[in-house]
Amino acid sequence: KEQKEYYLHLANNLTDLHLRILAISSDPDSYFDIYQLDKNSIQGAAIGEVFKAALPGIDLEMIKSAYGDIYQIGLFNTDKSIFGTLTAARGFDIVKGRLTELGRSFVKFCTKY
Repeated sequence: KEQKEYYLHLANNLTDLHLRILAISSDPDSYFDIYQLDKNSIQGAAIGEVFKAALPGIDLEMIKSAYGDIYQIGLFNTDKSIFGTLTAARGFDIVKGRLTELGRSFVKFCTKY
């Protein structure tokens, strides 16, 4: 009961942008399919490139801020400083693996209801 209440509280207090960032991080392939976005547009090793392609028209600074909010809640294992870092990963691999156990559980809860 407490877990459900907590997740409902989170879901009610997060914006659509927060939830979309979580969806992208959880399953970028499906996200790009659902929104009919070009997967081939992701080539580089910068996380911002993935989120800009996934969230066209949304300012990168706003995306970073929402990402930081999600980290503060404990749903991501890396903070928004990752946006200033090049990684060895490329494409969708850049965003995969960023959800904490709590984050994965919350996404599962949201997709269940």
